[in-house]
Amino acid sequence: MIRQIDRLLASKTFLKVVSVLVASFLWYYVAADRSTEVVRSYRVPLEYLNAPAELSISVDIREVDVQVAGNRDIIANKGPESITCQVDLADLEAGIHYVPVQIFTPSGLRLIEVAPSTIQMELVRMAAKSVPVGLEVISGLPPGYRLESVRFDPDTVVLKGAEKALVSINRALVSPTLEELESGTSLTLPVSVPAAGQDSSGIVSNPQQVTFSYVLIKGFPRKSVDVSVEIEGEPDKDFRVEAVALDPPSVKVQGPMEVLETVEKVKVGPLDVTGLREDMTKVIQVTSPVEEVEVVGQNTVRVKVILAPRIETRRYGHIPVNVQGTSIYPSWSVDPPSASVLLEGAPSALDRAESGGRPVELFVDVTNLVSTRIPAPVQYRTLLRGVSLVSIDPPEVTVTADTGAAQ
Repeated sequence: MIRQIDRLLASKTFLKVVSVLVASFLWYYVAADRSTEVVRSYRVPLEYLNAPAELSISVDIREVDVQVAGNRDIIANKGPESITCQVDLADLEAGIHYVPVQIFTPSGLRLIEVAPSTIQMELVRMAAKSVPVGLEVISGLPPGYRLESVRFDPDTVVLKGAEKALVSINRALVSPTLEELESGTSLTLPVSVPAAGQDSSGIVSNPQQVTFSYVLIKGFPRKSVDVSVEIEGEPDKDFRVEAVALDPPSVKVQGPMEVLETVEKVKVGPLDVTGLREDMTKVIQVTSPVEEVEVVGQNTVRVKVILAPRIETRRYGHIPVNVQGTSIYPSWSVDPPSASVLLEGAPSALDRAESGGRPVELFVDVTNLVSTRIPAPVQYRTLLRGVSLVSIDPPEVTVTADTGAAQ
């Protein structure tokens, strides 16, 4: 019996039967496995369609997660590039919008899920703006360094981007490092936009680079400040200070920037003009107003004090009006008998006029007068040099002849 079984197992017929059974089993296994549906997830880029020409898209999401199901063979031959994810922006205005994601899968694949299914975005209006170019050294300049003769070519650029972002931007920048500045006297660098409370990432500059020349100086910064002179005392009473001329009118000072910014002017003097009767010129040394700042270059100024005559007007009243001249009448009376005068002159001349008694003599001339009562102009004769008469009040008086004693 055992021998018969051994002969059966060793026979070619038995081996052929076993081979057919194994092959059939493998075929059924593979066929059943290939017909099984599988699920895959892909990261697929978004396509934004039909964006209005005058608007720009502001959105953070550029890809979505897509989950699909399908036959194993189809899944194996299809990658994420076979799936299309689109967002249609047609007919949208400027502002914030929530737009659904449209998914297109190839034949044989079934969409299970897309995340996110709705995209929040903002459409912003585009604009252009011309702004000047400025300089901002990265990490700043060390103490004792300064830039002079800075020139940009071109000195303005045109910025293009979101309209609301451009509103608060007033300049563009080139930002060299200290090492770059020390390498020469001219650089060509890209233009950047300073942050101004809005997202400036989408703003572009035309041109994108500018060339600027400069002189890098090692030393404290300098600036020109005006010189003022302090006048002390009063000139002679007959003169006044008409002007004070300074040569030069300003000087250069240097020091740490934070201290230098507080210095607006430097003072010289005081210059005493007490009793001065003629113009005076004096050279005065300029000293620093604060300890940390020093005057560089010329440290003296020529101060010229220019005088002008002082003229005063004074009024004097109750000046008698006398009668002068030859008449057919022996005597005349004057109405009113006195007048007031306004005199002009140097203060010392007016003082002398006052100390001498009457500063001016007033009179009427009755020569050749025939009428016995007639208005006559008041005439004057000044008694001192340097004094002039401005006005007489009243300018005329009435003279009346004494007819009882007529010849």
